[in-house]
Amino acid sequence: MISVRAYSFYYILFIVSLSGFLFGYTPAVISGPIILIVQEFQLSEMAKGFLVAMPLFAALVGALACSSAAERLGRKVVLISAAFIFLIGFVLTAFAHSYAILLVSRGISGIAVGIVSVVTPIYLGEISPPGMRGRNVAVYIAMITVGILGSYIVGREFVLQGEWRGSFAFGTIPAAIQVLGLFFIPESPAWMEKRKSVEHLALKKEMILWKSFLKPPLRTFFLIGIGISMFQQLTGINGVIYYAPSIFAGNSDAVSSSAFLASISIAIVNVCASIVALFLIDKIGRRTLLFIGLIGIVMSFAFISFCMIFFFPCKTSILLIGFALYVGFFQVSIGPVTWVILSEIFPLKIREMGVTLASGINWLSGYIVALTFPLMMQAMRPSGTFLFYAGVSFLAYLFVLRRVPETRGKSLEQIEDLIKSQTRKLS
Repeated sequence: MISVRAYSFYYILFIVSLSGFLFGYTPAVISGPIILIVQEFQLSEMAKGFLVAMPLFAALVGALACSSAAERLGRKVVLISAAFIFLIGFVLTAFAHSYAILLVSRGISGIAVGIVSVVTPIYLGEISPPGMRGRNVAVYIAMITVGILGSYIVGREFVLQGEWRGSFAFGTIPAAIQVLGLFFIPESPAWMEKRKSVEHLALKKEMILWKSFLKPPLRTFFLIGIGISMFQQLTGINGVIYYAPSIFAGNSDAVSSSAFLASISIAIVNVCASIVALFLIDKIGRRTLLFIGLIGIVMSFAFISFCMIFFFPCKTSILLIGFALYVGFFQVSIGPVTWVILSEIFPLKIREMGVTLASGINWLSGYIVALTFPLMMQAMRPSGTFLFYAGVSFLAYLFVLRRVPETRGKSLEQIEDLIKSQTRKLS
């Protein structure tokens, strides 16, 4: 087996974290072009919602389908396959000339998003020492925010010229770089050891039974993973990120330069907050960040709703402050911490299946948010929509308070023992 130390770890981290850039870029790139696409294909609000949400539904499929492949073939092979799928999806989207082809091509790209959402945190978690695990997974999360920012900047350049296809064609560049770069990274040492393990082969048949997950202590692992994954999306992040230019454009049928600049400002806050999380996540801990962030999210949504109710129509600058606070609190807390926790909490023998199931719930929740967000904005008005998400975010705070343990600085084995101990106490 080739040692990870024989490679430049920073090279590995950069190439693997390009998955994060593509993860962020792929769903968010639609945010600017969507108004031009709606005009070109004469789409209804429902059809618009399906197109925006399609990568998230496809990501659910990709996340659920990649578990056995990651276990049998290894993390490296699956990551290379995902990079190829990204490349194909972007090419097809850029040349799509019907709504049906747009849906299919966006779905292809979404499958790759789902795959990397499962395999990338696992890979980075397995090759990183305990003291650096949170930071290295957080680098991947930071690259997601860079991808979102990139999608806004690229989208602005093309959409203001009345052209939307170039935004998708641009995605082929990082995808092609990653396809080539992944061939030169090592396989996960943990997967290599697991593959050799006679004990794992003996336990595999027992652990694959889904009914085993309903019994303690496995039930506790899955409850934490599913809960934190679901709440990460139900705080409304996909609605804000994917519809940001439309939110700032108001009722206009065209996205102005100022609306794009407001959206880009939000994306910059997103990136900056993720960088802050890099330095905090292994210093002050996962739970502390979650508590601070979730309370901040509740207060941000309350501020946005208050302004929309009492100062309607709100000035862009006021909305910008509210959404910047929301995105900042999200990206310093439940945004990155969710993926760090998923890379840590599951025992090795069920890690692929655990992260797969939790990621599947994450993508299903994100799909629901992206699909229903424009409908909620119509039915409940923006103020009611954001009050709803404030309530859900408070429920997330209560879940973390009750269920999520602190994992900072602990080895994967120590985390497993900690959760088993908590399970016995709750019993």
